Amino acid sequence: MRRVPDWLACALVVVALPLSAADWPDVPLPEDADAIDVAENMLFNGLPMSTSKFRTRARVDEVKQFYRKRWAGEVVENELGTATVLGHFDGRHYITVQIESMGGGTEATVGIMDARATKPDHPPGTWLARPANTEVLSDIQYLDLSGKPRTLALRNTLSPSQNYLFYRSRLAADEWKPQGPGCSVMASSCLVEFSRGGQQLSLAIQRDGDATVVVANQSGQ
Repeated sequence: MRRVPDWLACALVVVALPLSAADWPDVPLPEDADAIDVAENMLFNGLPMSTSKFRTRARVDEVKQFYRKRWAGEVVENELGTATVLGHFDGRHYITVQIESMGGGTEATVGIMDARATKPDHPPGTWLARPANTEVLSDIQYLDLSGKPRTLALRNTLSPSQNYLFYRSRLAADEWKPQGPGCSVMASSCLVEFSRGGQQLSLAIQRDGDATVVVANQSGQ
């Protein structure tokens, strides 16, 4: 079975100038599916992307078979935890459908990425300082929402409290003010918040085995 890179499979389910809605290809849905808009225009690591969801009473295997048939077998499959991700090229766009069981039916997340988009001038994650040897997992900006909020996922080997102390110091230098309690030395996870004028920044810090994952959400103007 052919595979796509893990980062692409993950990215298209969780984004050059953004495309308009008319430029995204139509993705077929099972007959009884209820569509749910998520983010019609976003940037994933600086590249254009669109995401949506749908729910259906059909079982997971039936949804898989629906796409295998509609896409004439031109499908790549990846397992992602308890979900299956189906991938298909439609011209310049790469479409993924993450499928998983929910309440006797199926919930699916559809992602569309422009595979030919020009790469951004700057690498992802440059808008937020980070400790040395920190890996950028993803950098998402939601272009349809007010203020174009961003979500940045990072991973490093520091403890949650060490990450918190780094950001408390670096953000203070940029006039961000802490809101609420910080992160204790023994904590395996914590949620910390900062504000600056009309902007808000939250950091969800979670120990994950030998590493720590930091998810930063910035909103406001």
